[in-house]
Amino acid sequence: MPYQLLAKFKTPLILIGLAFLSLLLTNYNRQPHFREFLTIDNNLFKDTTKIKQERTDKIYSILNSNLQNPDGKYAAYVKDLKSGEVFSILPEETMTAASIYKLGVMYKTFDSLEKGLVQKDDILSASQGNLDNLLGQTRGSGPIISHTVDEALNLMITISDNYSALLLAEKFGWREIDNYLKDQGIAGFDLNNPNGTRATASSVAQILEKIYLGQAVSKSASNEMEKLLLNQQVNDRIPKYLPQNVKVAHKTGELDTVRNDAGIVFGKKSDYIFVFFSDTPNPDKASETIASVSKQIYDTLENQ
Repeated sequence: MPYQLLAKFKTPLILIGLAFLSLLLTNYNRQPHFREFLTIDNNLFKDTTKIKQERTDKIYSILNSNLQNPDGKYAAYVKDLKSGEVFSILPEETMTAASIYKLGVMYKTFDSLEKGLVQKDDILSASQGNLDNLLGQTRGSGPIISHTVDEALNLMITISDNYSALLLAEKFGWREIDNYLKDQGIAGFDLNNPNGTRATASSVAQILEKIYLGQAVSKSASNEMEKLLLNQQVNDRIPKYLPQNVKVAHKTGELDTVRNDAGIVFGKKSDYIFVFFSDTPNPDKASETIASVSKQIYDTLENQ
């Protein structure tokens, strides 16, 4: 029965189809707007490519104009976490990490917590004198410094407390932290360097991206690390000129001539990683440069 019904209407259907096709062809030749509707407009793709290239050119212009300074050493890494685009200057250059090394210590600490090797309420203790010796300072024996693992994590990240970082690093071992990071595919950290901790901009970005993706140890550990970084109290660099409602999960680093900052910026339209290392004779100017570049990068990624 369905076949007989189809055969009955076959000829009328063919005629209707031919009439409709004729109408389309007639309007295609007569009406430009109708023709545009039926034609795939390649200009859309061309415009998207053009905008993307303009954004790339602008970001590199920002980085080059601020980092190509003969009076100092710089490295920077920017990654748009939504598009995957990377913009970098000397990303594999080994730089003085200063307190950026504490990101590696944090990562290893959460791994040990996850495996049950330590507990958050475990107490870590050392004399102030011994800790000062690790910092290259001599001040006598001093009092005993004690913190729980949880306290040490908070102090190390939020106010960059050196004693807390040393308690944790000594607990797990500097070389062991390096090896652990390498096992995680993060090869640019060198915490066991006799001349001080070292890192590359790309290796720091790897840690931050793992945290962002929930892949740093575990989803819950990544969330806790992100919360610690969001509570950072030193905000004179990456967040300085950003809108107050923009969240930045970051860690600063500072020594005599070194000013660093590395973080995840949660913009209104874009999420991205920004890592900036500097070693210059004018560190205060470098801090301002980081803040200025941060704002320019933010504006570029948000507005294009």
